[in-house]
Amino acid sequence: MALVRASTQHLEGLEVSSPELLRAAPARLLLRRLGSIFSVSEGSADTFDMSQPVELIDAFLSHSWKSKGWLKTVALMYRVNLVRAVVVGLVVHALVHGLDHAGLTFLIPPVTPGYMFDGEQLLPYRWQLHYVPACLAFLVMLLFGQEVPFLPQTTCFLDKCCIHQTDNEKKMAGIRQLGGFLHRSKQMVILWQPEYFTRLWCVYEVAAFHFLNPHLHGLLHIVPLKLPLFTVTIFIFHLVASISLTILSPLLLFSSWHAPWVAETIPGRFQYVYLCAVLTCMMFFGLYLVPSFFFWKFCKWHMEDRRLLLDQLQNFSMDQTECFMESDRLLVEGKIQMWFGSTSEFERYVREELYDIVHLQLDRHGPMRYRMSVVGALPHFFISSTLGIHALEDGQWNMFWHLLLVMVVIVFCADAIALNLSLRLADTSFGDGVGIHKLTGPASMAFCFAFINGVACGMLTPAIHIGPAIGVALFFVLVTFLLYGGRERSSHIRRRLSRRLSGDSEKSEEEAKSSERDEEKVERGEKAEEREGDEPVFLDHDENAWYTI
Repeated sequence: MALVRASTQHLEGLEVSSPELLRAAPARLLLRRLGSIFSVSEGSADTFDMSQPVELIDAFLSHSWKSKGWLKTVALMYRVNLVRAVVVGLVVHALVHGLDHAGLTFLIPPVTPGYMFDGEQLLPYRWQLHYVPACLAFLVMLLFGQEVPFLPQTTCFLDKCCIHQTDNEKKMAGIRQLGGFLHRSKQMVILWQPEYFTRLWCVYEVAAFHFLNPHLHGLLHIVPLKLPLFTVTIFIFHLVASISLTILSPLLLFSSWHAPWVAETIPGRFQYVYLCAVLTCMMFFGLYLVPSFFFWKFCKWHMEDRRLLLDQLQNFSMDQTECFMESDRLLVEGKIQMWFGSTSEFERYVREELYDIVHLQLDRHGPMRYRMSVVGALPHFFISSTLGIHALEDGQWNMFWHLLLVMVVIVFCADAIALNLSLRLADTSFGDGVGIHKLTGPASMAFCFAFINGVACGMLTPAIHIGPAIGVALFFVLVTFLLYGGRERSSHIRRRLSRRLSGDSEKSEEEAKSSERDEEKVERGEKAEEREGDEPVFLDHDENAWYTI
C-alpha cells in the first residue's frame, strides 16, 4: 500500500517565514562544560544567544528531555570528534616513536625486558609504554576536539537554543516553524532512548522530516545513547588492560624464568597451543571475569532496547504518545493529517515502512556496528605497533611479521567477534535464571573474550610458522566478515552452492517467495540511497546507515 501524501501546496509550517527564525548552535558551544546544556529542558536568553542565524543546519538533534543529558553529551562528542581523535592519536603515536628513534628520552617509565620462546631459542624483546600518550591524546580529543579553532564546526538544531524561551511571541513563532527547521536540515539525528517514540513532539519531528524526505535512507540516523558510552568504556578498559599486560608479562609469562622453562620443556610444535591456553586462563581470571558482569548487563540492556525499538514501531499509536501540554496535540495531529492525509495513514507508515527500513538495517549490521568494536580495540593497535616498531629496531623481522598479524587480528577481528557473539547470546534467555545461573552469562562472555583473544595473541610466538599463522588470521577475517558484512551475500552463496551440489536448479515456491521479499527489501534500501542534493557534512558516519553509532 503506497503512502498517501498531501500535495506540495500543504507546506505550511515547513518553511521558515523569517531568516531570523532559522538558527543553529555550533557543537562547540553545546558541548561546553561537558554538555551541561542537556541537563535541563528550561532555556533562557543566554541559551538562545548560543545559536545564530544560518542558511542550512548540519544536523537536527531530535531527542526527549526525559533522557539523561550526560548520555546525549557522550553521544554527540563521539559523533563529532571520533575522526579527529583517531587522527590525533595516530599523529601523537608516530611523533613519540619518531622522537624516540632520534634518541630523545621521555618521561615514560621503562619496563622489564621480556623473552619470547621459539622452539629452543629465546628471543629478547622490549615491552614499553610508548603507546600510552597516543591513547590519552585520543581520549582528550574525544572530549574536547570540538574546541579546535581551525577545524570546521558542525551546526546543530537544539530546541532550547534555537527557539526563544523567554519571549512568548518569539517562542510560539519558532514552534510553529519547527517543520521549517527540519526543511533546512541536512540530516536528522535521533538521540534515541526507549521513551523517544512515546513523546508527541518527537513523533511530530519524524513525521515532518519524512514528508520532506520520503527516501529517509542516509538522512535520518537513530543513535542509541548507550552505545557511544559503551564504546568509550571498552576503549578505557583495553587501555588499562594493555598497561597491565605491558607491566606484568615480562615478570610472569615472558619472564627470564618462565620463557626458558617453556623452551626446554615444551616441544616447539606445541608451544603455540601452550601459549594460547595460558593466555586464555590469564585473561579469563585476571582480565575479563570481573568486568564481564558489567559488560553482560549492558549487552542485555542493549538487546532489550533493540527489541523495544522494533516493538514501538510495529505497535505505534498516536493515542499512546505523551506531551507536556495536551493543547499541543491538536496542532501536531493537524499537521500530520495535512501531510499524510490522516493520522491512521501516518501510523501505518510508522508500523510498516519505517519498521521495515529499521529492521532491515538492524539485520544487516547485526547486534552492534562493526566500527564500534574497532574503536574500542584501538589500544590494541597502539600497543601492537609499539612492539612491532621495537622489533624492527632490534632487527627481529620474524617477530615483526608475527606482531603485524596479531595487530590485524586483535584490532579488526577478535574483539569484534567476541562482542558480536556475546550480544547474540544476551539476546536469548541464557543467564536469566536465579542464583548460580545468573553467573553463567558473565562467565560465558568472559570466556568468549579470553579464548578468542588468547588464540589471536598466541600468534606472538614464532614457534607457529608464518604460514599457519596467516591461516589462523584468515579464519578470523572470514568469521568477522560473516558476522558483520557478509550475512546477505553469504546466504545467497549458500543457496547457490546448495542448488549446484544438489543439481536442482529450480527453487521451491516458498523459497522463491522468501528470496523475492528479501530482494525487495534490499532494493528498497538501495534505491533510497539515490537522492539529489548536498551530501551531509555533519559528523563522521556511514551515510548508508540508519542505525548508527
